[in-house]
Amino acid sequence: MKIFEFISDFLLPFIDDSAFLCIFLNNILIFSEPFLPFLPGSIFISLNFIKYGSILGFLITYIFMICGSFCSFIVMKKLLKNIISQKFFKKKNFIKFINFMSSINLSYLVLIISLPFTSSFLLNICCGIANMDNKKYLISILIGKLVFIYFWGFVGLCFLESFSNPISILKVLIMIVLSYILSVMIKNKFNIN
Repeated sequence: MKIFEFISDFLLPFIDDSAFLCIFLNNILIFSEPFLPFLPGSIFISLNFIKYGSILGFLITYIFMICGSFCSFIVMKKLLKNIISQKFFKKKNFIKFINFMSSINLSYLVLIISLPFTSSFLLNICCGIANMDNKKYLISILIGKLVFIYFWGFVGLCFLESFSNPISILKVLIMIVLSYILSVMIKNKFNIN
């Protein structure tokens, strides 16, 4: 609760006074969040929704979140895969986990990504090490991040209402189900496992 007081008392006036600098910094932080696990992406998403409204805030956040997630995935896949694999390759659970991530269904990956508390950083490491297909990962974040961003923007716009009003929660649940259905349709159409 104090974090939202901090946002309304300090951050929003600061954003109004130095608009360009804050737009740039906030969106660079959104882009960097999949690389740096300690960054609170939910707050940056909420700030974009509060400052720019539901539509423009969503679009700006979506573009930077997708670019950051995909770049992080590529970095993990190309640069860090060998280092991490060599260190943990002999561990039985590591091999089982990599096999699971390599064969995960597109629909399940979309569901994991769309969950509001999924760590982008951890997911990018897992998918990169598992040598997941770039196309499969890109499609899954394009669909899954829709719900992820909408949820955090919605929570940022009306924190108390989202937990006290069942209709608000129902909207998010409907979006998760629609994301799953959309991912199944795309999986079947393009024959992606």
